[in-house]
Formats: sequence, C-alpha cells, structure tokens
Amino acid sequence: MAKEEAEVPYFIPLIRAINNVTKPDKTDRVTLGIEARALTALHQAYEQDPGAYAHNAEGKLFDLFRKKGGTSGLAATITAMDDDNEEDDAEPRPRPSNPNPGPELPDLGPIAVTGFAARREGAGTVRLNSEIRAGANGLFVALGRKRSDEVIVFGTNADADQIEAVAANLAREDLPFLSPAVRVFVETVSTQSFPSEALPSSPEKRRRWLREKYADPTEVREKGRVKKGLSERLVFVSGNQVTLSGAGLRSSVVTHCVAKMPLIADGENAALVTGELDELIRDDKLAYFSGDSSDMLRTTDAFCSLPYTDMSSGQRDALSLEMPGKIASQPDFARERLAPRWQGDLEIDWFATKLTRWVTPYFEKIGQYNHILRNKNKILGLNVTSRALTIKFNSATEVIPFPAPIAGIEQAYDAIFFSKDVAPVLFQLTRVCPVGVIRMAGNEHVLVFRYSTSVAEFEIAVPTVDPKTQVRDHTLFRLIGGRENGSQSHR
Repeated sequence: MAKEEAEVPYFIPLIRAINNVTKPDKTDRVTLGIEARALTALHQAYEQDPGAYAHNAEGKLFDLFRKKGGTSGLAATITAMDDDNEEDDAEPRPRPSNPNPGPELPDLGPIAVTGFAARREGAGTVRLNSEIRAGANGLFVALGRKRSDEVIVFGTNADADQIEAVAANLAREDLPFLSPAVRVFVETVSTQSFPSEALPSSPEKRRRWLREKYADPTEVREKGRVKKGLSERLVFVSGNQVTLSGAGLRSSVVTHCVAKMPLIADGENAALVTGELDELIRDDKLAYFSGDSSDMLRTTDAFCSLPYTDMSSGQRDALSLEMPGKIASQPDFARERLAPRWQGDLEIDWFATKLTRWVTPYFEKIGQYNHILRNKNKILGLNVTSRALTIKFNSATEVIPFPAPIAGIEQAYDAIFFSKDVAPVLFQLTRVCPVGVIRMAGNEHVLVFRYSTSVAEFEIAVPTVDPKTQVRDHTLFRLIGGRENGSQSHR
C-alpha cells in the first residue's frame, strides 16, 4: 500500500466520482492527475494561510485559480507523489510541493512581463482582422488555435493579472530570456534528463537516487588494478560542438549538439559534470536568467564559468560548472557509420499529443524512480512500421499511430532498450520546440533522433540492448577523451 500522508488529501477518487469515471483509460488518468494536482495546489495555498481565506474563501481561491493560469497552471506547481513503497498497480498520488516561489525568488510575473515588453522578436507574427485592446506596455494574452501553417486568434484579453500569469508560465516553460550559449547547454542536458515528476521531491533524495541507483556501474583499470565506480554524465565541449554521454561506458545514450555560435574560446575544450546543471533545470531559477549573445564558457583550473544576467536584480553573475577530477573516456556515436534500416520524419504535433498520452501516465506509474529499474520494468521494446510506433513494456503494449504512412519505413523494425535510456528521451522529445520536423532512424544497433532548434542542431543516439546478454550494443559507438583502453563497462 502507498504511504498515507494526512496533510495531502488524495483527490483522485473524488474527481472520479464527480465525473462518473469508473474505469479510467490512459487518457483519463492523465486528466485525473492534472485535476488532482490543481486541487492539491489550492488546498496547500489555503493551509499555508487559513486566515487569509476566513472571508469569501471561494472567491479568493477562484482568483488564485485564475492568476495561476487555471487548471494547467496550478497543476504545473505540483509533481507526482514520491513513495519508495508504492505498489506498481496503485494509482499515483500528487506529492507536496510549494506552489509559490521560495523566499529567495521574487514574484516572476512582473519580471517576465518586463522582459517580454522589451522584446522585439518572437515566434512569429499574426495579421489580425480587427483592433485589439492591450495593456500600457503593449502586451495582451490571446486564445488561438494552430491550423496547418497558420494561427487562428479567437479572442484577446488585456487583464494585467492574466498577462502576468501567462508571462510567468511562459518564462518557466520556455526559458525565453536565456543567452544562446546557456540555452545550448540547457537544451543539450535536457535531452536525457529523467522527468522531475517521476523523482523524489526531496532534492537530496533526488540527487542520491540519480547518483547511486540510476547511474551505471563502471570498472576502470589503472596500474594493473580494477577500480569499480559509478558513471556520471559528462558534457564535452569543443568549439561550437557539445557531446553528452556516460563517462566510463562503452556505449550509452549520446546527445551531440552543433551550436550556431561558438561556445568556448578557439583552441579550448572542456569536460563538465552535468549534475549541477541538471538540478538547476529542475527548479525555477533558470526562468530568471537572461544574458548576452557574446556570453561563452570560460575555463579555470577546476571549474568552468558560464556568464548570465540575474533578471531579478539586473546583476551579472556566472554559473560555476564542475570539471571532473580525472577525465574518463566517454562514448560518442559513430554517426558516419550509420546505415539505417528505416527512417522517417514526424511533426512535433505527433510527439506533443500522441506520444505524450503514453509517456505521461508511464512516468506517473511504472516509470517512476526505483520502479523503472525493477526487472519487470527495466526493458522497453519498440516496434516501428510505416503506420505506427508500438511500445512494449511490462507485459503491456501501446500502439501510437502515425498521422500518415511513412514512406521511409518499408518493413517492421523491432528492438529492445533499457527503459532508463529510451523512456526519458521519449519524454523530453514531447517537450522540445524544434524548427521543422524530427527525424527518426534506426537499425539493430541504435535508435536515432535528429532535429534543429533556434540555437543548434541535435542528434540523440540510443543504443539497443542484446536480448541474450542484456548488454548495450556498442557497434556504432566510439570512445572520446580520457584513455581509450582505460575504461571498461559491462553495461
């Protein structure tokens, strides 16, 4: 049984009763989870200051609901319950989280509004057929619908609270004010980040699980002796290129990024431990970062610094990113040797809608930390045909149709992967903002995704797993950095 936490009501049964949901499917579970988290956020706001709601509680809670951006905005402040002992078939419960920024972070709304008001460019322009009302700074919020390559605007609103709520949400979700260099590193590390919703809520427990349980074991031979350790993800930077992979492994998930600008001074390179940046991505602090187009990575003896501007104070500062004490070799994808058995292009809409319907409930349940590493959950199979992607996991099967048959896939393709490798990649692909399509390709050795964003071109290579040995395939991977004969791995 899941552990009871009296201070956090379990709202899902109530929502199911109100909506007469007796046998929820995967889509229902996503909706139930979102609505339960929104109610939890309202409950926590009330519990934190009951006196403030002594009069007209309903009106004040509705006002909070509106200012936070409605159900989705409130739900975004609450993540899934962390519970080591939750049964695999138990419904996930929301976990406690403070819906308000910590005391060290000021209200993001006014800061984001000021930032957006100063911008002269955005995602694009829309020609309107009538005049609209806007605030004093020219900002307004709109309800629209994407249709093919055009946007239909149904209506606009110039309410200051609404504008602040939307601006704050965009700042958190899209990080629009980052400098190009910081955005490159954030987008690169994010490609492999384990979803925050599926991790412990405690930062210390989260770091410990990622470091001690999620990480792969390694064996390093030094002076005739074998030293056992745990792999850590490294970012190797050279010129305008970044490689992210697991140190000390023969193969791992590899993200290769080619930025549209130099990231480090000519002739320099650096290897960085990703832990601190990965943790920074999981909180709201990056939403307060802006910077200059000239900002670059600067190396020192033990750290690299990445400059930024703190929008809450206007002061310049720098991220200190740790460099490993001894640089081990890390795998890179031998892309020039790839001979894909199949490939196809998909619009982001397929990832953001169709694939999301699988990854969201997956990480709310068997994809959560600890669960994903259990024997019955650790392998995930993929079958690709011209018409659909089929995911096989924990004796279950999910068929996700493509919007139209893909000409580049002539026959069925089957492969298995470690769930902890491929599932986070699929999750993060539902959240990227590519320029153009995402290309998928694969063969018996690797699954590859390629796409571009406003700052870089990305390639993510996920090694397959041998069904007999349960070892990652390393046919299309090579070692870079360190000593090529100094690191061994049995994963």
